[in-house]
Amino acid sequence: MNHTPQGFTNIDSDFSKVKIAEEEKSENRKKTKMESGREVWPRDPKKAKQAIKQAEFKCEIDDTHETFVSEASRKNYMEAHHLIPLRMQHDFENSLDVVGNIVSICPNCHRLIHYGRDKDKKKVLELLFE
Repeated sequence: MNHTPQGFTNIDSDFSKVKIAEEEKSENRKKTKMESGREVWPRDPKKAKQAIKQAEFKCEIDDTHETFVSEASRKNYMEAHHLIPLRMQHDFENSLDVVGNIVSICPNCHRLIHYGRDKDKKKVLELLFE
């Protein structure tokens, strides 16, 4: 049985077919859709996989962070995070769902960014934006 935490997409499957893009074209933003009564911007799971593969399945906050070996990728399990949140898409003409705006981070760091104390979030985000 495959369970995905609420708000997360199961992107942890079939990394073997994912190619790392040499150069990324800017894309027009896509239209929003309604999910559970709220407006959301569509995400392309392939882009998330590309970002994780490009980072060599390492946490971009601290590449010594290890999690567990994913059954699907046979690599260190990582999650994708948009540096500029998709909820800000209204402020941009081009899509924010691009590999250049997605980082590979371990689940612990990902939870810290979303649920941690502000001072801890700030430290981690500063590292990512360096």
